Amino acid sequence: RKTTNGDEEEEEADKQLAGPSLLDVGCGTGVGSIYASQHHVNFQVTATDVSAFMVERTKKRSISLNQDIECVISDGQTLPSTWTNRFDYAMGSFSVIFFKNVTKGLEEICRCLKGNGKSKVAISCWGKADETPAFQVFPDAIKEVAPELLEGSKPKRITGIPPVLKSITEQAGFVDVQVVGPIKRYITVASSEAFYDRFALGSPNTKGTITKMSSEQRHLLKKKVMELAEERGGKPDGTIEIPSSAYFAYGTKPSFSQSS
Repeated sequence: RKTTNGDEEEEEADKQLAGPSLLDVGCGTGVGSIYASQHHVNFQVTATDVSAFMVERTKKRSISLNQDIECVISDGQTLPSTWTNRFDYAMGSFSVIFFKNVTKGLEEICRCLKGNGKSKVAISCWGKADETPAFQVFPDAIKEVAPELLEGSKPKRITGIPPVLKSITEQAGFVDVQVVGPIKRYITVASSEAFYDRFALGSPNTKGTITKMSSEQRHLLKKKVMELAEERGGKPDGTIEIPSSAYFAYGTKPSFSQSS
């Protein structure tokens, strides 16, 4: 915008005082964005998600916690063109892995990072089926209740094994890629019903499958999911705790001179 010389100088001074910028792609409920904002006071955080509902939740949570986070509705596979070379850091916390075109999503992130050879990306991904028992409860229950809904279905995410993560991150243009893991995390909820609700209400793919079921199938599915959750991770106090392992990939956007 056009300003007076004084305003321009003040605006430039503000930029100099501003801390590093972070782009959170597929922010969900804003856990990562809010954590970064709270623990790195000078970070300029931008949270994006294709879901208007998730962006609104992130916005409301950040305001309630007095965190200044820019919240934007955007498909991670087609981020705003004005964001080219804008950010110092970017992350995709269990989000980019669910994109239809994961490499395209990573390429978009790479475009939006500064080309100074210092800008970093971090993405996280769940491991193979035998490493993620918490995420097998619903598929196993559906196989028993409505197996026809799984016929011909394709995986909804990439498998986060080191060779796959390293390859797609490098294909997107990043260098010095490192993959860390497996790191075991626990899905912990208050009860088997809470476990059902977490995935039935929070996962778009699971919600979509459930809408295709009859009322009787939905009833049987909930019963089976709760049963399996208790078998695989039930605790004496009624809580559910089931482990799943994750992998983390880190990469650097090369400088313009390196990439030319």
